[in-house]
Amino acid sequence: MESLTQEFYDSLPDKLKIAAKYYADGGTNDEELFSALAQSEKVQKLDPEASPKEIVYQYLKAGNFGTDEEIEDQITEWEDSDRLQKKAEQFKPKLEKLNEQIVQQKLAEQEAARQKQLETARQYTETVQSQIEGIEDIGGVKVDLNRKKALLNDFLQASYTTVSGRPTNKLGHLLEKYQYAEPNYSLLAEALWLLSDPEDYREQQRQLGSNTTVGKVVRTLKTEAAKRPSSQNNVRISKPGTNTVPRNNVFRR
Repeated sequence: MESLTQEFYDSLPDKLKIAAKYYADGGTNDEELFSALAQSEKVQKLDPEASPKEIVYQYLKAGNFGTDEEIEDQITEWEDSDRLQKKAEQFKPKLEKLNEQIVQQKLAEQEAARQKQLETARQYTETVQSQIEGIEDIGGVKVDLNRKKALLNDFLQASYTTVSGRPTNKLGHLLEKYQYAEPNYSLLAEALWLLSDPEDYREQQRQLGSNTTVGKVVRTLKTEAAKRPSSQNNVRISKPGTNTVPRNNVFRR
């Protein structure tokens, strides 16, 4: 597949090769690139004999010779002295080179942007790996090696596609899923609260857990108390003047 792709690339005209490389590097500014390519192509087709004024004007303009009026005055001067065509012949290769440099600059800018993206991605990967590998527990729950591997994969693998068609990881997928595909704003609000203020969210969860525990203890105590026999059922209360000694008491005479 790679050889076929290379063969196809090699068969393209030079200008399309430039465009193909631009897109391969992640370029998105179509208008800017094709404008530069069109200008370069136009300059190559200019004939010093048929269009000397156009060549001279573009060269002087590109070289910041001066205002349009100053450029026109210079063209007129060379035209009156029959030197305009000679100047056009001298300037055409230079103008072609200038336009080619503009195209190459666009490619260089895109390559620099691509390298920056690669470096950002590298730093992101290293940071995620370092952070996840250093996790001992999440919310008090111990994280084992398999869970860490799963979390790393979810962070680093762009296995999903956003609504706009861009690749994303599982975190991005879930955030988008519960906003659009399967709206669950209660769950998203909880996640947003946790991300916005982790300490406050966790403190509220601790309070909730504490209140729940206290409630369970109170209910248990009440239940146990209800099960105990009443003291009135275990103790005989004698009336005044009555004999409280049982009939079969061994000390009875």
